Amino acid sequence: MPWCQIIGSYARTPFVITPYRGKSAGELKPILPSRGPCGGLLGEPCCLTVHHERERSTGPCFPLTVIYCSAHDVSFTLYPPGHVPYGREPLTPTAEGGQWITSEPVDGEDADDESLSAAVNAYRGTYFDAALDAALGLIGRREDSAGSSDLWWSTQQRRLQRGVSLLGLTSDVEVDEQHALALILAVDTLLLTDQARQIEQKPGYRQRGKAICAVLASLRPGTWLPDRLAECGHRRGLWGAPWRWDQSSGALRRRPYRLVDTRGSPS
Repeated sequence: MPWCQIIGSYARTPFVITPYRGKSAGELKPILPSRGPCGGLLGEPCCLTVHHERERSTGPCFPLTVIYCSAHDVSFTLYPPGHVPYGREPLTPTAEGGQWITSEPVDGEDADDESLSAAVNAYRGTYFDAALDAALGLIGRREDSAGSSDLWWSTQQRRLQRGVSLLGLTSDVEVDEQHALALILAVDTLLLTDQARQIEQKPGYRQRGKAICAVLASLRPGTWLPDRLAECGHRRGLWGAPWRWDQSSGALRRRPYRLVDTRGSPS
């Protein structure tokens, strides 16, 4: 059966998350898996080799390794934690080796709000930069006028839309889907439904930014947070299925984190 039929017609090409670490001359190289998503889906042993390195000018700004499986005649890319296909910035403030990066407080309008401050401090410079600017009332630049955000207005709007879509905060998302996303993110479903309702009532750019920040501020930093957000993006059709290579156990895993229901018990 063809690869595309195995992974499902709606899905994009799967990718593998693995740490990149420093080698000689300051180069970053990935911890190589011994099996790929193709082996996990087709049930046959993989035969993997490094096919090539793909240059990146944005997110992350170093070459990514592309792996070829001769047993299944497919290729897949290795991404460091926090990065996803088509992404210009990381989803989380995570180093190439998987460590969480802390940041200094950022001053700005409404920065004394505890939830917003937490999100601004942690997620500045990530996929959610547009939301952080919007929540602070920083508007994007337009062709005929300057803006308080470094982003162009059209870019800010596009990234805000991707942010609310990834987190399930759009009006077309059913409660059951929001509950599934909440399980992945380990937050209360009510948080997502309430923020989606606030956007529906007041759909301006600033409210969308505040809603995204409210969710970000509720996320627990840790090793698996990049995987949780990557899985949400996959569910929302933004990219393919993320797999995580676990060198310690020699296993390639889908959803290596625990799912926790809104009452806090494992599921």
